[in-house]
Amino acid sequence: MSLESLRDWLHPEQFDRMVVLAPHPDDEIFGCSGLLLMAHEAGLPTEIVIASNGEACYPQLPDATRAQLAQLRPAESVVAGFALGIQARHVFLGLPDGGLPACRGVLAQELGSRVTGRSLLVSCDPRDDHPDHEAAGRAAKVVPGKHGCKLMFYRVWARVHRRATLSREQPVSLALDAVTVARKQAAARCFVTQIFPFEGAPPVISERVFETLVGSAEEYLA
Repeated sequence: MSLESLRDWLHPEQFDRMVVLAPHPDDEIFGCSGLLLMAHEAGLPTEIVIASNGEACYPQLPDATRAQLAQLRPAESVVAGFALGIQARHVFLGLPDGGLPACRGVLAQELGSRVTGRSLLVSCDPRDDHPDHEAAGRAAKVVPGKHGCKLMFYRVWARVHRRATLSREQPVSLALDAVTVARKQAAARCFVTQIFPFEGAPPVISERVFETLVGSAEEYLA
């Protein structure tokens, strides 16, 4: 799949809006920047629903630092959206980072309140090598049956670990052109709490992982 072929499908005549679910601030950029840009260029209204504030990314640090991260990481996500060049609405649910498996019902209800039968819902793959990502994906899976929306999944950590999906459906690689890659990289660099050392702790996202996540392709399941 290419950006050109996706452009023919992703437009307001097909969908009334796109709702993207991200377990943590940054998953939307690392996972589906190409899709976000396509929706923006097509004039498709987009809402980014971020389940947690990502405050538990450095579990070894004290509670006061977690509270600081709960403020910093959502702000990084908003700035990253501007850097990417999109005009999406951000919604922060403030659910516990690391606790999304216990919040699947809440997530499904929130998503259901934001879609119609003509909406495109995009969530991370339930097999994305992270409990919160799995929970978000599973919550999203129940929404189309109740509301009739179209569902797509994006992959983040499964791309890093190169884990194959256990599903019969294999992910489709979405090729990103040079301009899209540059905009994605600019947006990803806004997540300074993740890509640089923080309060003496090494970064969550190493240089090697960063290069993988901001490369020239994204992976989707539809």
